[in-house]
Amino acid sequence: MAEIFNSIMHLEREFIDLHGKIEKPWYPEHEKYIDPLREIWLKSEDVDLWIDQSSKYLKKVFATDRGV
Repeated sequence: MAEIFNSIMHLEREFIDLHGKIEKPWYPEHEKYIDPLREIWLKSEDVDLWIDQSSKYLKKVFATDRGV
């Protein structure tokens, strides 16, 4: 989850202004999570809320992927 958060931060205007744009700053296996978890970030930009909501989202996705 930390790597996904870092990837989302690399897409923020403030990061790009300071460090430049990094093309696809995520691991390929994380790509399917970037958009949904970025949406969560953009709604509040609150790291505590992002961690809570993202962990719930990922638990649901992993459970579905395993057929639970």
